[in-house]
Amino acid sequence: MTLKISLAEEGSNGEDFELITYEDKTVSDALFHMNAQTDKQLVFGLTKVIFFGEKLARDDIQQLLIFFKERLDIRETTFLGMAKPTAHTVLEYKPKGQAMTGSFYYTLFEYSDTATNITSLTLYEAYRSITEEGITSAMPVVDLRAKGLYAEQVVWLDKRRVRVELNTEESNIYRLLTKGVTEGVIDLVHDGVTYSIRINHGKSRFQVGKEKAVFHIQIKGSVAENSDHKIHLSERFDAKLAKALKEKLASDITSLLEMGQKNDVDPLGLGLRYRSRTFRQGPSIPAWSSIYPKIKFEVIPKCTINNEGSTQ
Repeated sequence: MTLKISLAEEGSNGEDFELITYEDKTVSDALFHMNAQTDKQLVFGLTKVIFFGEKLARDDIQQLLIFFKERLDIRETTFLGMAKPTAHTVLEYKPKGQAMTGSFYYTLFEYSDTATNITSLTLYEAYRSITEEGITSAMPVVDLRAKGLYAEQVVWLDKRRVRVELNTEESNIYRLLTKGVTEGVIDLVHDGVTYSIRINHGKSRFQVGKEKAVFHIQIKGSVAENSDHKIHLSERFDAKLAKALKEKLASDITSLLEMGQKNDVDPLGLGLRYRSRTFRQGPSIPAWSSIYPKIKFEVIPKCTINNEGSTQ
């Protein structure tokens, strides 16, 4: 276990920090011994972010989530993330211009609602996902690479561990299905030409029944760039691109939903929606656990492309 502690004086900002690492059989014992390794008072109520190393997250973190949730001095709004390659290396990283130790990680997740491709997960949400039927967690990945920290991906967990790691494109689709998109880019290949579609607005809604889940997707965008400068963009051509984008979205979203179904994870909370709509109908309604493996997905995209202001 590793703690990142600010060395700034009380009432001031600062970038200096120290890392304290201790290995023990339990988190409680590790925290007890860590108190003796620093002259700072460890106030866990100030905890902003908890990172689970990739190896641990792929093993089992259920009991850790329960432990942190039951500690009264750790806030339910604390953000969670999976760190790659390890939690220690991610915490060791010192971003340039960071006003206060740990503020970089906190800001990364705090403003995820307005970011283009970042998803956040709080301790409360994660605990709810392991204790309630019909929903599982989606945890952001913070990856330390040669050029710095990246938070472009998401992992899907069951009640205990990571089951699916999404790539960047899949993570963006997941973001569209949950919080929507106010700014983003989708690469679309049409007739051998690659188009960068700038997304100005994207949202979704879904309905769940006994046999089918229907997703309605709405996308508004413009052509930001294309690989063939000879192509003349027009309203008629925009309609062709919109049709191609609809086909791509329907295919990509269906594949993503089926991947969650295959791995028995439900980060969108389809089961929660199903249960909320059927609980009054009594025990005759099939349980979600028996429906989910067989349910079919229908994706209905509505796409509008306007080429004004595009770069050809």
